[in-house]
Amino acid sequence: MILTRFCSRQEFDKFLAGETLINNTDHYRGGKGGSVSKGFCFSPDEPKTAWRYLKGIVSYDACIIVDIPDDTPMLRKSCGKYMDYSNSRPFPHVCVKLEYCITEYNRNTAKLVRALPPEEFATKEELRVLEVLRFIKS
Repeated sequence: MILTRFCSRQEFDKFLAGETLINNTDHYRGGKGGSVSKGFCFSPDEPKTAWRYLKGIVSYDACIIVDIPDDTPMLRKSCGKYMDYSNSRPFPHVCVKLEYCITEYNRNTAKLVRALPPEEFATKEELRVLEVLRFIKS
């Protein structure tokens, strides 16, 4: 199954180095989170489509497109509620999106198909705003 994940440079570098990445984060947080996923979340959507509803809440240093076999034992089908900033609508709307989650992955469980830099899925304006927000948070 071909899946999309936005990640930090640190996560991307560890993945490329062959490390096993581990994440047990419960995104549901007792009903306070927008997703019922646990661990790393992957979208079945193309990067530009996934970016519409994930921008502002994911690391965006890299976007990886990976192939994870459907029968991978730890891979779980899940869903999350997001704001979709679609180009065809004047205001964002809430959408429920299918996602897949896994608590650990590496180059053996997720075969890298392609890696994209931010310029290939986000506009220049979006990247400027996100850099300002990143600066404010630091």
